[in-house]
Amino acid sequence: MKRPVSLLLLFVFAAIQIYFARVPLSHQVQGSSWIEVSRQAGGLVERQGRYYLVTPTDAFHLSANQAHITATKDRLSWVDVPEPSGAGVWKLAVGPSSLPLVGVGAPVYPAPDGQSVLWIDGSTRIGYLSMNGEDGMRPISSKMGSIQSAVWAPDSQALGVAGQGPQGFGAYIWDRDGNLTPMALPSPGIGIAALGFSQDDRLLVGLKNGKVLYQGRGVVSLPPLSPLALAKNHADILGETANNVIFWQNGTASRYPRPDLKWVGRVAFSADGHTAATLSQSVSGGWHLLIYGSKQHLEISLPFAKDAEYHLVGFLGSHWILVTVPSGPHHGTYAWWVQG
Repeated sequence: MKRPVSLLLLFVFAAIQIYFARVPLSHQVQGSSWIEVSRQAGGLVERQGRYYLVTPTDAFHLSANQAHITATKDRLSWVDVPEPSGAGVWKLAVGPSSLPLVGVGAPVYPAPDGQSVLWIDGSTRIGYLSMNGEDGMRPISSKMGSIQSAVWAPDSQALGVAGQGPQGFGAYIWDRDGNLTPMALPSPGIGIAALGFSQDDRLLVGLKNGKVLYQGRGVVSLPPLSPLALAKNHADILGETANNVIFWQNGTASRYPRPDLKWVGRVAFSADGHTAATLSQSVSGGWHLLIYGSKQHLEISLPFAKDAEYHLVGFLGSHWILVTVPSGPHHGTYAWWVQG
């Protein structure tokens, strides 16, 4: 399960202790197939191919198979980093071996390999880059103005950024050589809804008119989608039309009837790119987990459908989907295993 609508997947809660076990019957939610994996809530991030559950006090390295989820406690510290404008302070959660995990405050984007961090100043929206082994931070590019959002390429060697660049507002690709290349320059009034990358580090740009641009391939042949979401490390798209939900995977579109349910929160994509998931809520208040792939779609009732507020944490690998309940009598972290 992965990352994150942004890479800030941390839910900050007080007095958190995490307990993981082999999933005996006592850890199954009564009357459902959901597994209670924690009695408290946290945020999930992936760094250097490893998954971490992050709480205000601890980081846990997670591993899983089809039967159970286990956790190994790692060190966690919080570092205050002043913004260059002086307007605020970033708080960065640092794990083992000085591994940057997640930031709180203005946007912070740690690279997947854990060796670099993109910082967005909350006042100026200027982007700054820091790298392990180097002191301080520097502007990502003298040609790049304010940055709206960003996403790292899977190999951590490039960034997709949406913001004000040398050719106007649009989506640009920055690489380690300092090059800043325009990818999409939408017409005035058309914003950028989402950024993503394919496995071979090609940028995908979702526009607010519902179209998706694929670097080197042009406009993706799909009807306008709203809402729409892009995977960060696969050429995957999930979106809705008036009548259908479309899951597009590297050139192949699967269409399913659109349910009478409103998406709530972020969309998560599995590690193998074969599945997307999001939470939804009916008019009556019932919660559902919507799961879409190339061969199936599922509507799963959450374990406490009307008595809780849920947040989608993401995928742990390719099959476990984790959700959290941040407060109330059912607060905790729960998991659902997706076959296929």
